[in-house]
Amino acid sequence: MSEVFIKKLQSQESGYSGDKPDQRGKYILIPKGALSLFPVLSKEILNDTKIIKSTFLNSRSIGLNLVYHNAKYFPEIKKRGHNEVRIYRNTFLDKDLKLDRNVIFVAVKLDNGEYAFDSILPGDSEYGLFEKLSSECKEKGLLDSSEITETSRIDLLFKIKRDSEVLNSDDIIKSTNKIFTKTEKEYKRARVQQPAMVGDKAAIFSSLIKSQNDFAKYLRLIYDNKCAIRGTSLITDNHAGLDAAHIQADTHGGPLLPSNGLLLSSDLHKCFDQGYLGLSNDNKVVIRSDVPKTSELYKYEGVVIKPIEGYEMCAPFHSYNEFHRMEHKI
Repeated sequence: MSEVFIKKLQSQESGYSGDKPDQRGKYILIPKGALSLFPVLSKEILNDTKIIKSTFLNSRSIGLNLVYHNAKYFPEIKKRGHNEVRIYRNTFLDKDLKLDRNVIFVAVKLDNGEYAFDSILPGDSEYGLFEKLSSECKEKGLLDSSEITETSRIDLLFKIKRDSEVLNSDDIIKSTNKIFTKTEKEYKRARVQQPAMVGDKAAIFSSLIKSQNDFAKYLRLIYDNKCAIRGTSLITDNHAGLDAAHIQADTHGGPLLPSNGLLLSSDLHKCFDQGYLGLSNDNKVVIRSDVPKTSELYKYEGVVIKPIEGYEMCAPFHSYNEFHRMEHKI
């Protein structure tokens, strides 16, 4: 049986608060009945996450975070007892599939373990059919593709797999690398402001910061041209050798806000992006447990990140810190 997941996206999943858009992060909630289509996540690891590779009908391939919010099984965590699995949406997914509330999301799993996604928009000639299928999927968890005979769209998703099978393994690797390289370049050129997390006081800067260059300028200002961790610069009053680092990556919906950034020495920036270190919710440097204890990185463990006086609202916001830790299992 070839299983299909079909879901009509709700307002909360698409970042709405009432009718006001872009008020929170965007995701796709996976109901319990549909979990068997996706990789298994552990109850024993707080916020266990896996990267799933997905392909669209336009042949773009991207990676997405599948996250199990399982605080229910960690009573020592002073949070609501979450017990749900989400796919976190990013700019590429939303742009290519035009995702928003009331859009119908379709997912199938291919034999190679990857996924193929599609969307049906309100006004599409088949929207009524897929709205009905979405209701059936809500009841059953997953649908059998062989029983969906009123449309060919599901078959087209599975055809992505059949087309790729004519390529040898080297061709597939080259094709995939080409897609990711092109995607990365396109995104860097198009990098724009994205919605702030709910509660982020630095959201007031959203209308002022329109580009990566603006983002970097603010970080240089609030950290006084010094590395936020080392507290030093190579040249007095000069940002040479310092990078504007994102906490929650922009490819995962992180905004261009000072509260989602750090001014870091290039070497620490690379370590941060690769997940060797992160920030606790109270902005102390934490080191990932698999980093050897003899490493120099540990000299920065416990360092508190603080912007200069007057810019306290621009300190790293806990939601971005948590996303970064979750992504890298820190």
